[in-house]
Amino acid sequence: MIAEKIINCRKNNGWSQEELAYKMNVSHQIISNWECGNTSPTLAEIIKLSKYFNVTIDYLLKDEIPANLQENIKKITLDEAKKYIKFRKKASWQIAIATILCILSPMTLILLAYASDIPSTGITAPVMGIVGVGVLFGLVIIAVSIFLYTGFKNEEYSYIEKGEFTLEEDVNIFVKIKKKKYRNKYIILNILATILCIISPIPLIISSFLDDEQLVMMMLVLLFIIAGIGAFIFIVLGIQNESLNKILKIGEYTEKERKRSPLREVVGSTSWGLIVVVFLVWTYLDHSWDVSWIIFVIAGISFPLILYVCNAISDNNEKRTN
Repeated sequence: MIAEKIINCRKNNGWSQEELAYKMNVSHQIISNWECGNTSPTLAEIIKLSKYFNVTIDYLLKDEIPANLQENIKKITLDEAKKYIKFRKKASWQIAIATILCILSPMTLILLAYASDIPSTGITAPVMGIVGVGVLFGLVIIAVSIFLYTGFKNEEYSYIEKGEFTLEEDVNIFVKIKKKKYRNKYIILNILATILCIISPIPLIISSFLDDEQLVMMMLVLLFIIAGIGAFIFIVLGIQNESLNKILKIGEYTEKERKRSPLREVVGSTSWGLIVVVFLVWTYLDHSWDVSWIIFVIAGISFPLILYVCNAISDNNEKRTN
């Protein structure tokens, strides 16, 4: 029974009922009722207990699942796991394409801004602004639509995203084997993507010494393309690998890491949105398209530091809660 397992796990950790109640942020009476079998913990509380006791949810619920939890606990079958992995593989390509559209969206504006400075092209500043901004927002709208579509489709698997599930034994074995086979491909392509991102500025840097504005512009476009390919590979690999990690509840999808995720997601989305706004305003007001692109390089370098700070804040908040 779950009551007996709570008692055994608590005692094995050397905790009193009061100490466990403090960690769970509940009253001593609630712990006593659990251990006496008068009431049962909720799904969220069972997940939290499994974390503090360092045991699986399966262990706590095995032999007997409280009636009030039978409909809430989702047990993933092999067919469901395969379906989810297939869906996330397709979504990885969709999200990667949407991201590339966002990365390449400023290119038209940059090219037209350069062309408008060349009298022979006949492109005026108003035309540059209307067409360039129009294309930019058009690509962003398409990208956002793709993001929203995949997000809505993913709601079907919200229980996996939240970690509120258990696995049938054959699912655990299947996913572990699949992850092992995927590892070499994941490592090799990640190295390739990293190399592409590192070398992407090199043509632009070299061309900047040749005093040829047209060549510099071409190399700037090439930078976006090479970096975009690297980002595409990162995203496809990352999402597919994440789908396996989510099912196995490893890496970033342990209980501890899941508590960090909301803050990371908020900071991540707002940061990149703010960066795009700064880029557009800077470019529009100063016409410094040949310099303002550097903001994306700075953002890319500093973003891991921002995530590290987010993790530190989440860990500090968790310590205060516990």
